[in-house]
Amino acid sequence: MSYSFKYGFRENLLIQQKVLKSEKDLQEHELENIFYELEKFFNLNFLELEEIKDEYYVGDVMELLSKVKSQKIYFSLEYTRYQTLEEKRKCLLDNIKILLDVEDTKDNLIIE
Repeated sequence: MSYSFKYGFRENLLIQQKVLKSEKDLQEHELENIFYELEKFFNLNFLELEEIKDEYYVGDVMELLSKVKSQKIYFSLEYTRYQTLEEKRKCLLDNIKILLDVEDTKDNLIIE
């Protein structure tokens, strides 16, 4: 049986990814908006996985929770230390890829 997650961000992540790749002249505040959106996705994924880990104590859930938790912390620290818009854009794209991987993993979780 697969668990039905409340939150799914794939469509939004793909839109953000497309914007970052196609719009090369995004301003600082536009990148900040994407940053806050991704931060929200990390937080919601973390909260949902935290919520189900006690009910479904499965190694895959724990592993994904650990990945989301560590990447959530690293993402915030990493983004704030970058100075140029290009560095920030790359950081956002890298973390969109990570969040898309999380979505793929969530889709394939089997919880009994």
